[in-house]
Order: sequence, then structure tokens, then C-alpha cells
Amino acid sequence: VMMTHTETKQRRLSTRERSIQQALDQLIDQLNPQQRIAADPIRFPKRYGDPLDQEVVALIAALLSYGRVKSIGDTIENLLPALGKRPAKSALEDFKRQSSNETTPNRFEDFIYRFTRPPDLERVWRGIGYILFKHKSLGHCMRAYNTSTDPHLLTAYQGLYNEVIESTLDFPSSRGFHHLFSNPSKGSALKRINMWLRWMVRGPDIIDLGSWNDLGPHRLIIPLDVHIYRLSHAIGLTQRKSADLKTAVEITSALRRLAPQDPIKYDFALAHLGISGSCLGFKSPPICEVCPLDKLCSLPEGR
Repeated sequence: VMMTHTETKQRRLSTRERSIQQALDQLIDQLNPQQRIAADPIRFPKRYGDPLDQEVVALIAALLSYGRVKSIGDTIENLLPALGKRPAKSALEDFKRQSSNETTPNRFEDFIYRFTRPPDLERVWRGIGYILFKHKSLGHCMRAYNTSTDPHLLTAYQGLYNEVIESTLDFPSSRGFHHLFSNPSKGSALKRINMWLRWMVRGPDIIDLGSWNDLGPHRLIIPLDVHIYRLSHAIGLTQRKSADLKTAVEITSALRRLAPQDPIKYDFALAHLGISGSCLGFKSPPICEVCPLDKLCSLPEGR
């Protein structure tokens, strides 16, 4: 039976849960947010003052956040000039021109990043333009499909996803596009989409943008990658064997017990244990002894 976040808050924590809570809070306290933001893709939307530009750049930056940290940063950095000084305005104007059969800038003709090719990014860009034309913002589109009966934001994102697909049916279907822009009904962990939603719904604070905080930070799902999965398993937040959406929801539910209103506040600190190299994925005493999670962690000893 799924409990509301209010009911979860009222339940008393076990000794183990309290130990995890204290360790995670200590991990946040040790974090240098400004230093870590400089190595995180959220730095890209933070460069823009207009919330419309922030949400557009945030989506594109999140979608391209796969692979090595340096490659991700270099790729997004090199792409931003192609979006124009006002990316939301660029996407909207491109869509209007295409709708009128006018010539539009070929913004992504030279873009290649791992599995992603120009038509994949162009399709997302067209979908963004359509949503801006119809709803005025990506956030308004999310709100249009949001339902209070959904404990998360999957229904809202499914609506946005469907609008991108339906407005770009003239594009050929490709594996690159479907890797770039995930369908929530397929059951994958939606790591990059959940990261985008964290940026937009949490806060505003020193890390996250919070432009859509009316959608409820307590409804977010942790962005689950290999590092977060391994660490969550090691400290007892999940026992599931695969890093899929069900596992992401289970880990989030465990975190919601510790922070009912804001369960994903721990994500940035946990993610940057791996990004910074402070967690190697195995026990290494000189590194682990300064980590607040050390006594709770069951990662195997390094060779």
C-alpha cells in the first residue's frame, strides 16, 4: 500500500534508518556546493537569467548527460552557441518557421556525441518549439498533464513526452533518438529525465533551480545511475538486482522516510561522491575512512 508523504513523516524511524539519515546529512554538510556545481551539468542552465531559457537548456543538458563527465561538459559547452543567446526564443521561432515552410537554421548539422546524431537532437528541438508554442513553457506543459493521484511526476512527463513525439512524426524513428529521449512507459530508470526534474522542481536553492516547485519536490524520483545504485544497495536503501525505474522508486521511498518533503535533497551529494572520485565503487581505507557512509557501507574491499 502506497502511503502519502504525510503518513510517511509520521512513522518513527528505525535505528538503522536514523543512522543512514545522520550519515547522509553529514555528507551534505561536508559538500562544497559551488565547487561541485562547477563540475556538474546544472552549471549550464544556471548561466541564463530567463526561466524559459533555463528550462530549455536544462532539458538539453540533462539529455546529453551520459558518458564521461569531461565529455559531457565539453559536448554541452560546444553546443550552447548553436542554441542562440535566447534558446527558448530560438526554439519557438524555429518551430514557427518550420510550420510556415520557411527555411530554418541547421543548428545541429555537425553534432555528434556517442549515440546521438543531428536528427535526434533536431527532433527534440522541434518538440520543444512545439510545446513552447502550445503551452508557453515546458513547465506549463508538465502542469497541464499533472494529476494529484500520481505520487510522482511520471504522468506529467508522459504527457510532455507524447507531445514531443506527436509533433515530430515526420522524423524517422531512430535508436539514437529513443536513447536520448526516454519513454517513461518502458520502465527504464529515466536517470537523465529525473535529473532534469530535480533541477526544475527542487529549490530554488544553491544547487537546484526550483522554477516548478509547485509540482512538489516530495514527488521526485532519484536519478538512478550505476554509482547511485551501487551505493544505495551498499547502505541498504534497496535490495533489488537491477537499476530500473522500480528500483529508483524503491530507493526514493526509503529516502522519503528520512526526508518526507524533500527526499531527493541527498542526490547531489551522493552523485558527486562518484563524480569527484571520492567513492571508487569498492572499499579503499584511506578514502573511505573520511566518508560519513563508511560504517554503513557494504561495498567489497578493493584489490
